Amino acid sequence: MRLERMSWKDCEEYFKNHDMVILTTGSTENHGIHNPLGTDTMIPNKILELVEKQSDVLIAPTLPYGDADFHTEYTGTISIGSDLLEMVMERISDRLYDCG
Repeated sequence: MRLERMSWKDCEEYFKNHDMVILTTGSTENHGIHNPLGTDTMIPNKILELVEKQSDVLIAPTLPYGDADFHTEYTGTISIGSDLLEMVMERISDRLYDCG
């Protein structure tokens, strides 16, 4: 069950009986000349597809940015650094916690 596909009422109903949300992150960074920049997001998204088929746990959208400062020399890398990544994940987690 994907958070981005739910109405706020559906979400409210979910949190009446559940308290788990899967929150994933990946990065947009270099993976050699043969792999796409979104490899680190594509992998968890595929795993989440499999989880979704076998579970009723709520899945939040994958955050496609991470700490990739070590790859910034490669065109297309988008790094938000470790401090901002931690703050964003904490904020998302806090908000989800507030939901129930």
